[in-house]
Amino acid sequence: MYLNEHHIEMKKFKLSLLFIISLSLNSCLSQDWVQIGEEIVGDERLNRIGLTYDLSSQGNTIAVTYSDRPNFVKVFELQNSQWVQVANTIVSKSKNSSFGDHLSINETGNLILISESQKNGNSIQNGIIHFLEKQNNNWINRDSLIGKKNNNHLGLSLKTNSSGSVVATAQKSNEQMEGQYNYEEVLVFHKNGGTIERLAKTITINTPNSISKNLNLSNDGKTIVINYSTSINDKHYAIFEIHKISNRSFEKTHTLKIEKQNYFDVVNLSLSGNGQYLLLGFPDYRTEEKVALGKVVIYKIKDAEFEQIGGQITGENKYDYFGHRISINHNGNIISVTTSTSSIHKNGYVKTYKLENNKWEQVGSTLKGLNTILNGAGNILAIGNYRSNNQNGAIKIYKFK
Repeated sequence: MYLNEHHIEMKKFKLSLLFIISLSLNSCLSQDWVQIGEEIVGDERLNRIGLTYDLSSQGNTIAVTYSDRPNFVKVFELQNSQWVQVANTIVSKSKNSSFGDHLSINETGNLILISESQKNGNSIQNGIIHFLEKQNNNWINRDSLIGKKNNNHLGLSLKTNSSGSVVATAQKSNEQMEGQYNYEEVLVFHKNGGTIERLAKTITINTPNSISKNLNLSNDGKTIVINYSTSINDKHYAIFEIHKISNRSFEKTHTLKIEKQNYFDVVNLSLSGNGQYLLLGFPDYRTEEKVALGKVVIYKIKDAEFEQIGGQITGENKYDYFGHRISINHNGNIISVTTSTSSIHKNGYVKTYKLENNKWEQVGSTLKGLNTILNGAGNILAIGNYRSNNQNGAIKIYKFK
């Protein structure tokens, strides 16, 4: 009798366990990208958004550039499941400037850096980077970096670390090298309280392809990656350099050379927050039929080399230009990739992948959009579409749950 009762209880326990496992599996399988709050939209056609914005690592603050003459910047926080503008609108004092073409927000969202690389001063475009801190519901301009020479265009790119204490940027060089003036320089600054110190070393590169978009910085501010193009014996290459910051200087530690099909093919990069993984986008990648599918490749930055992680991921349709915009999370195991427009997807599409058993598997549904930024954890996604909303543009933020 006792054995029968024990047997029945064991069967009940196993059935309960199977039921719990089944619920868990169904819950995992049913997870998807769910929109958080209403979309953020451009005010009018000239105030288009969705091209330039930055999402905090925590994923609860987003800074957005509104294209206008002059441009202006708004910052939104997630409050009661809605995106609410915080503090005042940040407006440039210069007309027809490039204010907000590049911006970077710190981890907590209370510090924002805004570049104005075409800032005019008596028709001289030195460039300027504004440091704004939120205080008493106002954005206060705490510090500024100004280009030292005429037409430096300081702020051609801009990236800060999580705390806002390290800033990497680019400017045009005024030095003539090898008979050419089209050099660009990468500069690194260290901010300590009210003091901003420029690191002694400068990375100088001769390239007709601007490095403006292709500069990134790790969350701890100790790793910089840059990209430029070069030609060797009639072959074209994308060069990626890793530089490590130490003792207020930095040195090159890694170089990756990848052959391109055409010298002017676009290359995009995104560095994981921990500085250990490099996501590369090649939207102009073409098949043998000369169809621009686009592709992305992911590398782990090891002690003395790069190791490809998982296989490459390519676009699915003709002229997708997959890799148009890319983003990688802090740990380097989640990536998000967009296309440009194609014959099938007029407004582009966004796919997000997670590394599972050394293979990139799509997570969640395919979404519409032309720009993408992941938060640090990789579970919040800000998708911009500068062509939607009657050309005013829009940004939608999603959470994977």
